[in-house]
Amino acid sequence: MRWTKIDGLIRADHKNLQPKDECFCFCEYTPRHQWRGKNKLVYDLNIPMTKKDTWVWPKKDRAIKACVVILESEMRKWMQLPGAVFVPVPPSKTKSHAEYDDRMLQILRMASARGSLNADIREIVRQRKDMTPSHLGGTRNIGKLIQNYEINESCAKPPPKLAIIVDDLVTTGAHFKAMQSVLIKRFGQIKTLGLFVGRRIR
Repeated sequence: MRWTKIDGLIRADHKNLQPKDECFCFCEYTPRHQWRGKNKLVYDLNIPMTKKDTWVWPKKDRAIKACVVILESEMRKWMQLPGAVFVPVPPSKTKSHAEYDDRMLQILRMASARGSLNADIREIVRQRKDMTPSHLGGTRNIGKLIQNYEINESCAKPPPKLAIIVDDLVTTGAHFKAMQSVLIKRFGQIKTLGLFVGRRIR
């Protein structure tokens, strides 16, 4: 599977990412073209939990299984680094909410099991309260995201040396930067890295 580094040639599409941020994506996503190519993968992955008992749900299942294959090889590469921990960006809803969707955590665990990786996967960061998903008009303000994130201390030990932040889509990079800020505040100057299934382009 070929992944693309988000470097100086394409970083301008994600205004919050800085040159020092090491981030990689698998595909590009163009809004309003969700039926074309890999756009469909990202779109189907985001089918909401409210559709669980409808005809579209198998599409989400297929997207999850596809992402398992996509992420497995990349996880195998990065987990070799000392103290590497895969940290999924928490979903917009908390665990008590009916629309809680832990798809990224599921994908990481399934990819680790598929490849017999025994990867260190932890929900180190969680949300304090429910938020509107960013693709439905929710905030992309880094400060507000930081305020709503907290460290799950039950998952904090041993402390990571490399936090690999994993999400389905990078748009402005706000969630990555908020996660990065919260993790560095708690663990000191650890190294962070971003893995995204897709990156939004205009």
